[in-house]
Amino acid sequence: MSVNDPFVVTKFAEQLKANDSISFIADGNAELTKNLDMGMDLSAVQLGHIRAKRFSMIIKRNSVLELNDENGA
Repeated sequence: MSVNDPFVVTKFAEQLKANDSISFIADGNAELTKNLDMGMDLSAVQLGHIRAKRFSMIIKRNSVLELNDENGA
């Protein structure tokens, strides 16, 4: 998931050649990022008001089994 538009995320997925094994999600308005409380404000360094922290999720049958962020939580 990336706080980016779907065109950029699609191109990123194509470059990685990982479409078959990873779900790539565009969160253009940062709505999912905000709801997961995984956002951070990087406007001080000209990178936008809401950006996603680095995190991974394991999801199975629409249930989050594991959520890991870069702080080890």
